[in-house]
Amino acid sequence: MPTKPTSEVLLLLLLVVPFAFLAVIWPQLPAQIPSHYGMDGQPNQYQSKELVAGLLGGLTLVLYGVFRLLPRFDPRGNLGTGLYQKIRWLILVFWAVFVVWFWYISWRGIGQQTMLRSLMVGIG
Repeated sequence: MPTKPTSEVLLLLLLVVPFAFLAVIWPQLPAQIPSHYGMDGQPNQYQSKELVAGLLGGLTLVLYGVFRLLPRFDPRGNLGTGLYQKIRWLILVFWAVFVVWFWYISWRGIGQQTMLRSLMVGIG
């Protein structure tokens, strides 16, 4: 089942939203972004915001490309189903929300309790 052009455009727009948000907050972001947090909720590793933006942008393109092209390499044709498209949307929506969340906490900061609650919501 090929994807509808309108569905594909909506998906691409959804994946652009985190980077539109990033463009708006870019000047307010610190030069070094926390990239890892310890068990105490405190950041213990930092990366430049340019590197993090490049990595997240590249990973977004890879995810989109893999999920877009994967049905072409499926010898049985099982990935052309509506179920595959729903799973694809679910994963890419989760990714877009995660990236927006990451940029938001990098911009505004996050307390230990807020981070733990966010992780529990994300995991649970």
